[in-house]
Amino acid sequence: MWLSAPLSNDIVSQSLRFHTNTPLVSQPEQATFAVTDEAISSEQLNALSSGTAVAPEAGATLILQVASLSGGRMLRLTGAGIAEERMIAPQLPECILHELTERPHPFPLGIDLILTCGERLLAIPRTTHVEVC
Repeated sequence: MWLSAPLSNDIVSQSLRFHTNTPLVSQPEQATFAVTDEAISSEQLNALSSGTAVAPEAGATLILQVASLSGGRMLRLTGAGIAEERMIAPQLPECILHELTERPHPFPLGIDLILTCGERLLAIPRTTHVEVC
């Protein structure tokens, strides 16, 4: 697991090790899971694994803390597990919005995204098609 600098401290690291026994890595490209906030850079995002043609499920899961799961640009989600469509409007950094809407990796490669805000969360699997409305 990779923790971005704003979220990485001794208390968090010790808690993760104690409760999950997960190894912590220093670089995002080494991570199966990454935890960051809205300060994520394009470089950090692009460093995350998108899986391989043989193992697309090996792509990283990004857990992103956002200011709000509403009040952002309206997005339409479609794909497996979504009856017709789902509309959401989380407040996202531009690099995340680009990742979701432009899909820089060929299907089914990519990252799985879990957005968190307080005690709420929203998951967007890499197979979900996302469009700005």
